[in-house]
Amino acid sequence: MKKISFCINTTGKEKDYLELLLHSMETNFSNLDHELIIFIDSFRLQDSDNEDIHSWLLNRSFKFKDVNIIKNNLSVPIGYAPNINLMFEIAKYDIVSYIQSDMVVGEHYDTEILRHLKDENVIVSATRVEPSLH
Repeated sequence: MKKISFCINTTGKEKDYLELLLHSMETNFSNLDHELIIFIDSFRLQDSDNEDIHSWLLNRSFKFKDVNIIKNNLSVPIGYAPNINLMFEIAKYDIVSYIQSDMVVGEHYDTEILRHLKDENVIVSATRVEPSLH
């Protein structure tokens, strides 16, 4: 199986969501040899890392073999899109998947991505299912 770099962007108020996402990835992936990159952009005043996600991640036991945790140490936020660009630039593998930290993945998510990649010019987009809020 080809390896994928999975990139997750998070802030300081998303620990419960992030925990659900990581659990769904560790439970539903067919292969845990993929790269996992987590970027914490926690220096916005309104998004301060009040849940200490950085320490929690550093002390968490991951089933993934390759985990890269990045924390913004600047006094200003880097921003949503630049965070994603940074993660994509440092990704080890040619196949990169961005997952929001408040999502969960279904069974064999990694296998399904690879199954739908026909060539290097294809972009695969997963469906996001949300409850009706309005």
